[in-house]
Amino acid sequence: WNLIGFTENEILEDYQEAVEILNREVANRSGTSTQKQRTKVVIELYHDAAMAHYPFSKLLKSIAFTTGTKCSVCPNLKALPRILEKTLMNRNDDLGNAENITDVVRAMIKASSMKQVIQVIFAFLENPNVVVVRIKDRF
Repeated sequence: WNLIGFTENEILEDYQEAVEILNREVANRSGTSTQKQRTKVVIELYHDAAMAHYPFSKLLKSIAFTTGTKCSVCPNLKALPRILEKTLMNRNDDLGNAENITDVVRAMIKASSMKQVIQVIFAFLENPNVVVVRIKDRF
């Protein structure tokens, strides 16, 4: 963060504003959507993830192309044994419940500047096929 502050200080306010907009969007949607899967059943969740993998990959690669960033989509879904493990270890009150399992389909966008990070944020916000339900600001 210190290096970014030193090399790209002039754009940090724009980045913080973009993150605030994203946070407000997530907060506005929190009343209408929950951060849970549509099913508690592991095999249904896995099927949903398999069906979403290609369109997800296509969308992320499109955003990367548009923003000049690099996209790396994990070619495999999260391992089924790991999903099962999480359903058994994380919920003592409802063993086997998969509704809180996340990142079964996953990707990473690598930006070389904060300007690109801002462009990616707005690409997500402006896409009608994207619903951001949670963010982790790692900066």
